[in-house]
Order: sequence, then C-alpha cells, then structure tokens
Amino acid sequence: QCVAGGVGERRRAAVSAAELRARDGVAGAGAWVCVHGEVYDVAPLVPRHPGGAALLRRHLGTDATRAMEERGHSANAYRMLKQYHVGTLVPRPQRSSRNEGGADARQCPGDGAGGAGRSGGGAGGMGGSESSARGGSEPAGHWEIGEATSARLGIDPHRALVWQVGALGDKYSAWVHTPEDVASPRFFVSGWAEALTKTHWWAVPLAWVPVCALTALRAAAIAVAAAASRASETGAEEGIARVASMFTTAVWGAAAPRRAVLACVVFPFGLGALVLWPLLEYAVHRFVFHARTCSWAGNTMHFLLHGCHHKHPMDPLRLVFPPAAAALPVLGLLGVAVLLGERTGSPSARAALLAAHAGTVAGYVAYDLLHYRLHHCEAASAREAALQRGHISHHFKDGRAAFSISTTWLDAALGTAPVQRKRAGRGEQREGRSNAGVRRPACD
Repeated sequence: QCVAGGVGERRRAAVSAAELRARDGVAGAGAWVCVHGEVYDVAPLVPRHPGGAALLRRHLGTDATRAMEERGHSANAYRMLKQYHVGTLVPRPQRSSRNEGGADARQCPGDGAGGAGRSGGGAGGMGGSESSARGGSEPAGHWEIGEATSARLGIDPHRALVWQVGALGDKYSAWVHTPEDVASPRFFVSGWAEALTKTHWWAVPLAWVPVCALTALRAAAIAVAAAASRASETGAEEGIARVASMFTTAVWGAAAPRRAVLACVVFPFGLGALVLWPLLEYAVHRFVFHARTCSWAGNTMHFLLHGCHHKHPMDPLRLVFPPAAAALPVLGLLGVAVLLGERTGSPSARAALLAAHAGTVAGYVAYDLLHYRLHHCEAASAREAALQRGHISHHFKDGRAAFSISTTWLDAALGTAPVQRKRAGRGEQREGRSNAGVRRPACD
C-alpha cells in the first residue's frame, strides 16, 4: 500500500475530499494539495515554488497529480514534497492510467522505478537513479544523485555548511546535486559572514547599473572628443573606424560625433551584452561552476561559488550573485579594458573597450534578474517558458544540460540542450557506460 515517503509511520491521518477543498490557501485556511492520493500541506513551499507561487496557488485544495505529471516534475521534486505530508485522501482516488514508466499511477512518486519513470528523470537525468546505466558495477558505499541527502550523509543544514562540505570528499558531487528544500540553510557561524551570503534581487541592479552607465558615458565622451578633434590613428585602426563609420552613415546618415558614438560605443555595447556575456556565462557555468571536486578546499570553494545554489535552489536570498563577490571579476575586467585601451593609444579603441565592458556588465545584470525570475515567477511568454523549463530541468533533472540561462542557442550549438542530453543519456545506457558525464577524479 502506498504511504507517504514510503515509511508507514509517516501516515498521519485520513483526509476527506471536503477537508482538502477547504484548505485552498484562502484566508489562512491552509494550503493543501493531493498528489497520487497523498495530501501535503505546502504552505511553506508556496513562496519558494520554482516557477512562481501563483502557479502553485491555482492547485491548492485540489488533486494536483495530473498537473505535476504534465509538467514533468522530477523524482527530486517528489522526494522534497514528502516532508510536507499530512495524510491520505479517503476515499483514495482510483486512476486507471499508467505513467510513462509503465508503473501504476497510484504508486508513490519517487519510490522505485515507477516514480523515476513518471518524473521524467530516468537514467539520463538527475531525477532518477544512475545504477541502471552502470549495471550495478559501482562499489559499495557510492552515493547516487538523488540519494545523497544531508540526513543520510550526516550534514546539518542549520549549522555552518561551509565547514561541513569539505569532509564529504568524493560524496560531495552527489550531495550537492541532490536538491533539498530547506527554508534558511546556514553557511557561516559568523553573523556578518552569513549576511554577506544573502542577497535580495534588487541589490544587483542597484550595485552595477550605475557602474555600467558611467562606463558607457565615459566611452561616449571619449568617442565624441576623438571625432571632434579628428584624432589620428594607426592604419589598421583607421580602417576599422572607417568601415564602421561608412556603415553607420549608410544606415543612419549620422553626423561625425553621432557616427563615433554608434561605431565606438553602441556596437561594442551590444556585442558585450549579446555575445560576450552569453559566451562568458556558458563557459564559466559549464567548466568552472560544474567542475567536479573531491578535495576539502575544492568542495568548499565550489559550494561557495555555485554548489550552494544547486543544493538549495529554492532559497530566495541565494539566487543572485552577491555584489561583494561579483566586484572582483567586474572591476578586474574593467581594469583590463582600461589598460588595453591605454596601450593601443587609440581613443576609438579605448571607447570601444569600455563600451564592451559596460555591455557585458549590462548582460550580467539582465542575466541575474532573469535567473531570479525563472526560479520565482510564472513565465510571461513562450520564450520565457522555454528558458524556465530548461533551467528548472538543469536543477532537478540533469545538471549536465542547459548551462546557458539567458539563451538557448548556445546549448543547442554545443550539444548541451536538454533534449540532446536526454538522447545522449539513452545512448550511454545502451552502451552500458556510466552516464555521470564527467571523469571521476581520484581522491587520495
């Protein structure tokens, strides 16, 4: 018989359909949903629900089984739901349909093969077990993604996590990619250090929009001054400036100062925002933030940089990068742009480099705000819905896909789109190889 969490003692009470309908989140009446015959009080989850609170509120007081299945919730999502269990709906709904894994739909989600099949995780995603792909060849004691919860590994999320994760060794990767719903996990013992890890979404534009605007204005001033004084440049630079000037004149028919701003500021700004930032975002996310570590220092640094977000993806105060931490790369790249511009001796080059930096920072600000929105708001367009599906899948199903948050073309071009990864996972399973996706380093 199906019981919440697969543990008999967690069954609390029988819940009638009328009682479920009364807990619809209105006027503090509770926020209950029914999933596969089990009833959950999701009131604490509503404000942190991936995809937005409004989406979850529409299903309060009802049977949300079909909605969860249609949206392809992973086994990780079903596992996290168990902590909110209230009781069992009586009479239990009878459903004759079968899920995509072939198991009876009344089976508890996430328990065994049926749960993984229904969630869409399977062997190819983080929502399911990888053991089927390995053929059971992993040594005893190896922890699978989805199994390495904090409770099972002796990690207390309410004590300083930063000083606990290093000791996990080679178990860290499975642990950090097993998402958990903890309302306010603690990172540091120190209060001021803990405060620095929490960032409201508005802090990002507050910190970096002025920097971006001042840098772009400085670039425009340099470009206009150079055009007005007819500053001389080297042959190669004259050629570049002349081609850009001819193009802007043909399109806009602008006067010289306006052409200078268009050629040396607007174009580089757009290049930084639309090309340089997406490339940087993808490269850092895939090759730095998802590098596999097992040493004490590596685990600790990875957790601080990105692992904390994968472990606790629903923490609203740890969705955007703290300005104090972002200051090093942002201001460092600004220094590089200034030095390179000075070395060229060309006002046009100086303006273009500053504008490209401003555009890259603007792309970063837009990315972080979009990232927050994808986690905590309902999609407002088809494009946003596609980005949201990819990113939520990255967190709860397959962390080896959808590395680009603000675009879809980079993942498609580089073979890491969710659909491409799913096909690759099936191919690995047929060949009997591990689908871990990365080489496991030795931890001595």
